Amino acid sequence: MANFNTEVNINPDRGQKVENKPRVLKAAYGDGYEQRVASGINTRLEQWNLTWKNRTAAESNKIMKFLEDQGAVSAFDWYPTGYDIASTTTSATTKKLVDTSQYFTSKYLNTTVTDSGGTTATVTAIDSATQLSLSADILSSAETYTIYPYKKYVCDKWGVVDNLTGVRTVTATFRQVIEP
Repeated sequence: MANFNTEVNINPDRGQKVENKPRVLKAAYGDGYEQRVASGINTRLEQWNLTWKNRTAAESNKIMKFLEDQGAVSAFDWYPTGYDIASTTTSATTKKLVDTSQYFTSKYLNTTVTDSGGTTATVTAIDSATQLSLSADILSSAETYTIYPYKKYVCDKWGVVDNLTGVRTVTATFRQVIEP
């Protein structure tokens, strides 16, 4: 599986825009009444609009080559800059990550947690804002951990603008997909 963060390792500019549009089935009734239900599982997928401004030809070519190699067909792993967490657990519970200094959201579901020894587990549920359920019992109290919130994406659209000789701006849209 290709990994944008490790293979390209060029962060997009600040001001990354993420869009979420949950898939919902709606039934409209008389007098304005409406019933809504989630349409299947994985109903809230992300779409990121990214820009890399004023990059050298080598940097822009590295980004473009990676996207061309995937060809909008092969999914790749990626997580946005600043969404990783490096912290310390505040208590120990079997197959849980408890950290009262954090505020966990659903974006960390199915991500990987690595303990101080390099052992990993997957986040299987968001129990609360300060507790995650894990696939394995890897953490003890006051142990450091890191979460790299990789998800799978495809890039259906990208482009490059030549600003000046050797200076370019690359734009791309990363669309989250669910697959093994």
